[in-house]
Amino acid sequence: MKKILFCISLFVFGLSTVYGDPISEEEANIENEHLKELASKVKYKYEKVSDVYDSDGNYIKNGYKVTAENLTEEIYVCAAKGTTISDFCLFYTEPDVPDANRQDYVYLTDQDYDRFVVYGASSFNEYASEKIKVAKYNKYSEREECKDVDITKFKACDPYYEYEVTDNIFNYQLNEYKKNSGKDNTSSDNTSSKDNKDNKKDSSSMSFIDYIKKYGIYVGIIVVVFIAGAILYKKIKDKRGVL
Repeated sequence: MKKILFCISLFVFGLSTVYGDPISEEEANIENEHLKELASKVKYKYEKVSDVYDSDGNYIKNGYKVTAENLTEEIYVCAAKGTTISDFCLFYTEPDVPDANRQDYVYLTDQDYDRFVVYGASSFNEYASEKIKVAKYNKYSEREECKDVDITKFKACDPYYEYEVTDNIFNYQLNEYKKNSGKDNTSSDNTSSKDNKDNKKDSSSMSFIDYIKKYGIYVGIIVVVFIAGAILYKKIKDKRGVL
């Protein structure tokens, strides 16, 4: 659909060039400045997507949905590779139009194109250009070692890692990730062991204190009886010595 609209745009531009009323140089300059200002406000929003179909029905396993924001009816955007301008274009779409019928976004995979170029709807002039910020899909992210890992610490497992991953890079980061994870586990184990020892110590101290509190009265009675018996025994022994 985007390709059809692009062709229609070129056709209308051709008609306006041939049959349109000529404009003065001053008017052309004012129009160009106006379109440059509009083009400078165009922003691009990137969203990672998986298992989607583009407007032509092509299946995309992993890629980006790129939306052109702040487009108007006076300007549109086309993707380009090098000096070649494609017919892969984005157009202003009313806000309430359903997503499936919108013309202000495209799906891109890897580095299909180099840049986005903003053109005027009434003239095929380039008014702005911006590099396309699409990272190449990282196939290493599908490896078994990447399951359930923290990709902020093991970046070679990030599906859209900004740098190209090789076997050497992947294996190096894998070893570093394992090494750092091992340190974290060891530290955790040491902390747990220390806590267990402290808990056992506290438990022993509390057990003795609880024992005293619970059985202190009985211990006291036994001590008093023992002392009284010792005194009584001494008195009886002394009396027998006098007799």
